[in-house]
Amino acid sequence: MIRLIDTYPDFRRTVGSLGSRDVAEVWLKYYMRKYEELLRLQVKCHGSLGNAVKTARKLLKPLVKSLDALDKAWENSYRAIPMISKRFSRLWRLPDVSIVLYVGSGCGAGWATEYEGTYSILLGLEMVINHGWESLEDLSGLIAHELCHILHMQLRGLKPDEFEALEGDPLFLLYSEGFAMKCEHLVTGRLWRIASEGDWLGFCESERGRLAKSYLEVARRGGPLTKFYGSWGGVEGYTQTGYYLGHEYIEYLLTTKFGSIEDVARMELGEIRSSAMEFLKALAKATLGNEYRG
Repeated sequence: MIRLIDTYPDFRRTVGSLGSRDVAEVWLKYYMRKYEELLRLQVKCHGSLGNAVKTARKLLKPLVKSLDALDKAWENSYRAIPMISKRFSRLWRLPDVSIVLYVGSGCGAGWATEYEGTYSILLGLEMVINHGWESLEDLSGLIAHELCHILHMQLRGLKPDEFEALEGDPLFLLYSEGFAMKCEHLVTGRLWRIASEGDWLGFCESERGRLAKSYLEVARRGGPLTKFYGSWGGVEGYTQTGYYLGHEYIEYLLTTKFGSIEDVARMELGEIRSSAMEFLKALAKATLGNEYRG
Protein backbone atom coordinates (compact mmCIF):
# COMPACT_ATOMS: atom_id res chain seq x y z
CA MET A 1 0.00 0.00 0.00
CA ILE A 2 1.21 3.51 -0.81
CA ARG A 3 0.71 6.48 1.51
CA LEU A 4 1.16 9.84 -0.21
CA ILE A 5 2.57 12.79 1.73
CA ASP A 6 2.27 15.89 -0.43
CA THR A 7 4.11 19.00 0.79
CA TYR A 8 4.10 20.78 -2.56
CA PRO A 9 1.00 22.91 -1.90
CA ASP A 10 2.81 24.35 1.14
CA PHE A 11 5.81 25.19 -1.02
CA ARG A 12 3.57 26.76 -3.65
CA ARG A 13 1.85 29.00 -1.08
CA THR A 14 5.21 29.94 0.43
CA VAL A 15 6.86 31.10 -2.79
CA GLY A 16 3.67 32.77 -3.98
CA SER A 17 4.35 35.57 -1.50
CA LEU A 18 8.12 35.60 -1.95
CA GLY A 19 8.45 39.21 -3.11
CA SER A 20 12.07 40.38 -3.00
CA ARG A 21 13.07 38.04 -0.18
CA ASP A 22 15.82 35.44 -0.55
CA VAL A 23 14.22 32.22 -1.81
CA ALA A 24 16.43 29.94 0.30
CA GLU A 25 15.66 31.77 3.53
CA VAL A 26 11.93 31.67 2.79
CA TRP A 27 12.22 27.98 1.80
CA LEU A 28 13.88 27.20 5.13
CA LYS A 29 11.86 29.40 7.51
CA TYR A 30 8.34 29.10 6.12
CA TYR A 31 8.37 25.74 4.35
CA MET A 32 11.04 23.30 5.53
CA ARG A 33 10.64 24.18 9.20
CA LYS A 34 7.16 22.61 8.95
CA TYR A 35 8.79 19.30 7.97
CA GLU A 36 11.63 18.85 10.43
CA GLU A 37 12.39 15.26 9.46
CA LEU A 38 12.68 16.21 5.78
CA LEU A 39 15.04 19.00 6.80
CA ARG A 40 17.07 16.66 9.02
CA LEU A 41 17.54 14.21 6.14
CA GLN A 42 18.73 17.00 3.84
CA VAL A 43 21.18 18.30 6.43
CA LYS A 44 22.52 14.76 6.71
CA CYS A 45 22.80 14.58 2.91
CA HIS A 46 24.76 17.86 2.66
CA GLY A 47 26.75 17.58 5.86
CA SER A 48 25.48 20.87 7.30
CA LEU A 49 22.47 23.17 7.30
CA GLY A 50 24.53 25.89 5.63
CA ASN A 51 25.39 23.64 2.69
CA ALA A 52 21.76 22.60 2.33
CA VAL A 53 20.57 26.22 2.23
CA LYS A 54 23.33 27.23 -0.18
CA THR A 55 22.43 24.45 -2.61
CA ALA A 56 18.71 25.15 -2.26
CA ARG A 57 19.34 28.77 -3.21
CA LYS A 58 21.24 27.76 -6.35
CA LEU A 59 18.55 25.31 -7.47
CA LEU A 60 15.43 27.24 -6.51
CA LYS A 61 16.33 30.74 -7.66
CA PRO A 62 15.72 30.00 -11.38
CA LEU A 63 12.75 27.68 -10.68
CA VAL A 64 10.61 30.17 -8.78
CA LYS A 65 10.70 32.65 -11.68
CA SER A 66 8.29 30.32 -13.43
CA LEU A 67 6.64 27.48 -11.57
CA ASP A 68 5.20 25.77 -14.65
CA ALA A 69 7.80 22.98 -14.69
CA LEU A 70 7.36 22.25 -10.97
CA ASP A 71 3.58 22.27 -11.37
CA LYS A 72 3.87 19.81 -14.25
CA ALA A 73 6.13 17.47 -12.28
CA TRP A 74 3.74 17.59 -9.32
CA GLU A 75 0.68 16.90 -11.47
CA ASN A 76 2.38 14.04 -13.31
CA SER A 77 3.47 12.50 -10.01
CA TYR A 78 -0.22 12.06 -9.15
CA ARG A 79 -0.76 10.29 -12.47
CA ALA A 80 2.42 8.20 -12.29
CA ILE A 81 2.03 6.78 -8.77
CA PRO A 82 -1.12 4.67 -9.31
CA MET A 83 -0.03 3.65 -12.80
CA ILE A 84 3.38 2.37 -11.74
CA SER A 85 1.99 0.78 -8.56
CA LYS A 86 -0.30 -1.35 -10.73
CA ARG A 87 2.56 -2.38 -13.03
CA PHE A 88 4.86 -3.13 -10.09
CA SER A 89 2.17 -5.33 -8.48
CA ARG A 90 2.12 -7.58 -11.54
CA LEU A 91 5.68 -8.66 -10.72
CA TRP A 92 6.00 -8.35 -6.95
CA ARG A 93 3.88 -7.63 -3.92
CA LEU A 94 3.70 -3.87 -3.53
CA PRO A 95 5.50 -2.90 -0.31
CA ASP A 96 3.99 -0.61 2.29
CA VAL A 97 5.72 2.66 1.48
CA SER A 98 5.26 6.41 1.89
CA ILE A 99 5.90 8.66 -1.09
CA VAL A 100 6.81 12.21 -0.12
CA LEU A 101 6.48 15.00 -2.70
CA TYR A 102 8.65 17.97 -1.76
CA VAL A 103 10.90 20.71 -3.10
CA GLY A 104 14.32 20.28 -1.57
CA SER A 105 17.99 21.12 -1.73
CA GLY A 106 19.33 18.77 -4.38
CA CYS A 107 19.56 15.47 -2.47
CA GLY A 108 18.16 13.53 -5.40
CA ALA A 109 15.15 13.30 -7.67
CA GLY A 110 14.36 10.04 -5.91
CA TRP A 111 15.62 8.79 -2.56
CA ALA A 112 14.60 5.44 -1.06
CA THR A 113 14.98 5.89 2.69
CA GLU A 114 13.04 5.96 5.97
CA TYR A 115 10.59 8.75 6.80
CA GLU A 116 8.39 8.85 9.89
CA GLY A 117 9.43 5.31 10.77
CA THR A 118 8.49 3.64 7.46
CA TYR A 119 10.06 2.71 4.15
CA SER A 120 9.71 5.85 2.06
CA ILE A 121 10.47 7.40 -1.30
CA LEU A 122 11.33 11.09 -1.29
CA LEU A 123 10.61 12.73 -4.65
CA GLY A 124 12.60 15.97 -4.86
CA LEU A 125 10.78 17.97 -7.51
CA GLU A 126 13.64 20.47 -7.87
CA MET A 127 15.93 17.63 -9.01
CA VAL A 128 13.23 16.08 -11.17
CA ILE A 129 13.30 19.39 -13.08
CA ASN A 130 17.09 19.52 -12.99
CA HIS A 131 17.22 16.18 -14.80
CA GLY A 132 14.38 17.05 -17.16
CA TRP A 133 12.26 14.17 -15.83
CA GLU A 134 8.95 15.98 -15.34
CA SER A 135 7.12 13.96 -18.02
CA LEU A 136 4.71 11.20 -17.01
CA GLU A 137 6.97 8.60 -18.62
CA ASP A 138 10.12 9.72 -16.80
CA LEU A 139 8.42 10.13 -13.43
CA SER A 140 6.96 6.64 -13.80
CA GLY A 141 10.44 5.26 -14.34
CA LEU A 142 11.85 7.20 -11.40
CA ILE A 143 9.14 5.97 -9.03
CA ALA A 144 9.61 2.40 -10.29
CA HIS A 145 13.37 2.68 -9.68
CA GLU A 146 12.89 3.80 -6.08
CA LEU A 147 10.22 1.16 -5.43
CA CYS A 148 12.76 -1.41 -6.64
CA HIS A 149 15.25 -0.13 -4.07
CA ILE A 150 12.61 -0.63 -1.36
CA LEU A 151 11.90 -4.12 -2.72
CA HIS A 152 15.63 -4.89 -2.56
CA MET A 153 15.84 -3.72 1.06
CA GLN A 154 12.91 -5.92 2.03
CA LEU A 155 14.21 -8.99 0.19
CA ARG A 156 17.51 -8.60 2.07
CA GLY A 157 15.69 -7.95 5.35
CA LEU A 158 17.39 -4.60 5.85
CA LYS A 159 16.30 -1.23 7.18
CA PRO A 160 17.01 1.75 4.91
CA ASP A 161 19.91 3.03 7.02
CA GLU A 162 21.50 -0.44 6.99
CA PHE A 163 21.14 -0.64 3.22
CA GLU A 164 22.51 2.89 2.73
CA ALA A 165 25.53 2.01 4.89
CA LEU A 166 26.30 -0.93 2.60
CA GLU A 167 26.12 1.42 -0.39
CA GLY A 168 29.22 3.12 0.96
CA ASP A 169 31.07 0.20 -0.64
CA PRO A 170 31.49 1.03 -4.37
CA LEU A 171 30.96 -2.62 -5.33
CA PHE A 172 27.74 -2.91 -3.35
CA LEU A 173 26.57 0.39 -4.88
CA LEU A 174 27.19 -1.03 -8.36
CA TYR A 175 25.07 -4.01 -7.35
CA SER A 176 22.23 -2.05 -5.70
CA GLU A 177 21.87 0.54 -8.47
CA GLY A 178 22.16 -2.15 -11.10
CA PHE A 179 19.41 -4.14 -9.40
CA ALA A 180 17.09 -1.12 -9.28
CA MET A 181 17.88 -0.24 -12.90
CA LYS A 182 17.17 -3.78 -14.13
CA CYS A 183 13.94 -3.97 -12.13
CA GLU A 184 12.84 -0.54 -13.38
CA HIS A 185 13.18 -1.87 -16.92
CA LEU A 186 11.10 -4.93 -16.01
CA VAL A 187 8.35 -2.80 -14.47
CA THR A 188 8.13 -0.08 -17.13
CA GLY A 189 9.20 -1.96 -20.25
CA ARG A 190 11.28 1.09 -21.13
CA LEU A 191 15.08 1.16 -21.33
CA TRP A 192 17.48 3.86 -20.18
CA ARG A 193 15.41 6.67 -18.73
CA ILE A 194 18.66 7.50 -16.94
CA ALA A 195 20.45 8.41 -20.21
CA SER A 196 21.87 11.89 -19.77
CA GLU A 197 22.60 12.72 -23.43
CA GLY A 198 21.25 11.60 -26.80
CA ASP A 199 24.18 9.30 -27.57
CA TRP A 200 24.68 8.20 -23.94
CA LEU A 201 24.00 4.52 -24.60
CA GLY A 202 26.32 4.45 -27.60
CA PHE A 203 29.08 5.99 -25.50
CA CYS A 204 28.55 3.49 -22.67
CA GLU A 205 28.60 0.53 -25.04
CA SER A 206 31.65 1.65 -26.98
CA GLU A 207 33.59 2.65 -23.86
CA ARG A 208 32.41 -0.09 -21.52
CA GLY A 209 35.93 -1.44 -21.01
CA ARG A 210 37.34 1.95 -20.06
CA LEU A 211 34.35 2.63 -17.81
CA ALA A 212 34.90 -0.70 -16.06
CA LYS A 213 38.62 -0.03 -15.66
CA SER A 214 37.97 3.45 -14.26
CA TYR A 215 35.28 2.17 -11.89
CA LEU A 216 37.67 -0.50 -10.60
CA GLU A 217 40.34 2.09 -9.94
CA VAL A 218 37.93 4.28 -7.98
CA ALA A 219 36.51 1.26 -6.11
CA ARG A 220 39.99 0.21 -5.00
CA ARG A 221 40.51 3.70 -3.59
CA GLY A 222 37.14 3.52 -1.85
CA GLY A 223 35.51 6.30 -3.89
CA PRO A 224 34.21 8.91 -4.40
CA LEU A 225 31.93 7.80 -7.22
CA THR A 226 30.29 11.10 -8.13
CA LYS A 227 31.53 10.93 -11.71
CA PHE A 228 29.59 7.67 -12.16
CA TYR A 229 26.39 8.54 -10.31
CA GLY A 230 26.25 12.33 -9.94
CA SER A 231 24.42 14.89 -12.04
CA TRP A 232 27.49 16.99 -12.87
CA GLY A 233 30.84 16.25 -14.47
CA GLY A 234 30.69 12.60 -15.35
CA VAL A 235 33.07 10.72 -17.65
CA GLU A 236 33.94 12.78 -20.73
CA GLY A 237 30.78 14.75 -20.02
CA TYR A 238 28.52 11.68 -19.79
CA THR A 239 26.91 11.46 -16.38
CA GLN A 240 25.40 8.48 -14.52
CA THR A 241 27.36 5.83 -16.39
CA GLY A 242 27.51 3.79 -13.19
CA TYR A 243 23.89 2.83 -13.77
CA TYR A 244 24.83 1.31 -17.11
CA LEU A 245 27.67 -0.71 -15.56
CA GLY A 246 25.41 -1.82 -12.72
CA HIS A 247 22.68 -2.95 -15.09
CA GLU A 248 25.18 -4.94 -17.14
CA TYR A 249 26.51 -6.54 -13.94
CA ILE A 250 23.02 -7.72 -12.98
CA GLU A 251 22.51 -9.08 -16.50
CA TYR A 252 25.81 -10.95 -16.09
CA LEU A 253 24.62 -12.46 -12.80
CA LEU A 254 21.30 -13.54 -14.30
CA THR A 255 22.93 -15.26 -17.28
CA THR A 256 25.86 -16.92 -15.45
CA LYS A 257 25.02 -17.46 -11.77
CA PHE A 258 21.34 -17.07 -10.82
CA GLY A 259 17.95 -18.07 -12.17
CA SER A 260 15.86 -15.22 -10.82
CA ILE A 261 16.08 -11.56 -9.85
CA GLU A 262 14.98 -12.53 -6.33
CA ASP A 263 18.02 -14.80 -6.00
CA VAL A 264 20.22 -11.92 -7.13
CA ALA A 265 18.61 -9.70 -4.48
CA ARG A 266 19.65 -12.07 -1.68
CA MET A 267 23.32 -12.58 -2.63
CA GLU A 268 25.87 -12.86 0.17
CA LEU A 269 28.03 -9.79 0.67
CA GLY A 270 31.25 -11.65 -0.04
CA GLU A 271 29.85 -13.00 -3.29
CA ILE A 272 28.68 -9.54 -4.34
CA ARG A 273 32.16 -8.10 -3.89
CA SER A 274 34.01 -10.99 -5.55
CA SER A 275 31.64 -11.31 -8.51
CA ALA A 276 31.52 -7.54 -9.08
CA MET A 277 35.32 -7.42 -9.22
CA GLU A 278 35.29 -10.44 -11.52
CA PHE A 279 32.76 -8.79 -13.81
CA LEU A 280 34.57 -5.44 -14.02
CA LYS A 281 37.97 -7.06 -14.63
CA ALA A 282 36.56 -9.34 -17.35
CA LEU A 283 34.77 -6.43 -19.03
CA ALA A 284 37.89 -4.28 -19.01
CA LYS A 285 40.12 -7.09 -20.26
CA ALA A 286 37.71 -8.21 -23.00
CA THR A 287 37.38 -4.67 -24.34
CA LEU A 288 40.86 -3.29 -23.84
CA GLY A 289 42.89 -6.47 -24.35
CA ASN A 290 46.61 -6.01 -23.74
CA GLU A 291 45.95 -2.36 -22.91
CA TYR A 292 44.36 -3.47 -19.63
CA ARG A 293 46.67 -4.09 -16.71
CA GLY A 294 44.51 -5.29 -13.84
